[in-house]
Amino acid sequence: MGRRKIRIMISSRCDDRFPATGEGQTTLTAIRRQLKTDIESAAIFGKEIFEVWINEDEPSEPGSQDSWDLCIEQAREADLLLVLYNGNAGWCLNKGDIGICHAEMMTGWVTKLADEPS
Repeated sequence: MGRRKIRIMISSRCDDRFPATGEGQTTLTAIRRQLKTDIESAAIFGKEIFEVWINEDEPSEPGSQDSWDLCIEQAREADLLLVLYNGNAGWCLNKGDIGICHAEMMTGWVTKLADEPS
């Protein structure tokens, strides 16, 4: 019987540049894509044990309720949540709400706290 892979979600803004100023900038999306490739190809004891989720791999339209719900679901189901935070909260569903990046981080935090034995 095969074991399930360790699920990792990588969260960040998409089109923001890193570093924020200077030469050699790249988007956080490009960084997430490279991290996904590197993490999924890492082998431990000869086995690839990681499965990485990034929102660029999904068909939902950015800025939609479906996209929001999918991202929150992935944050809830991830074994590990890797947040690349640059101070920007990400897009909001409604003016004045928290951004998607903050919502993903908060969901991951609260979910894992709920899983902890008392």
